[in-house]
Amino acid sequence: MAETIGRIASVWFEWQWAMLWQTAVLIGLVAVIDRLIRKRAWPQLRYMLRLLVFVKLILPPGLTSPWSVTSRVPALAHQAVATRALPPLSPVEVHAADPVRGDRQSAAV
Repeated sequence: MAETIGRIASVWFEWQWAMLWQTAVLIGLVAVIDRLIRKRAWPQLRYMLRLLVFVKLILPPGLTSPWSVTSRVPALAHQAVATRALPPLSPVEVHAADPVRGDRQSAAV
């Protein structure tokens, strides 16, 4: 039962985290655009910009479109993690712990 609740909480937290950062970025962009066009734009346009935040809060965070700015972010993140090469271990690091004896040798080998 606790494992089930933990899995549900994990999924919910991931969903909420995605919603939080996406909405925060949108609010920031709308605020900057609103400040830039304050005196030059119609109030209706500024209202529509603010309405975008409300629409984003209604839509799920997983809803994406192929021409979205953030549609490639997960793919690029996965590619960066997959292609990141780990540096080779030095002989000191390889022989630092002797599994047969179970003790650690000195680092100045």
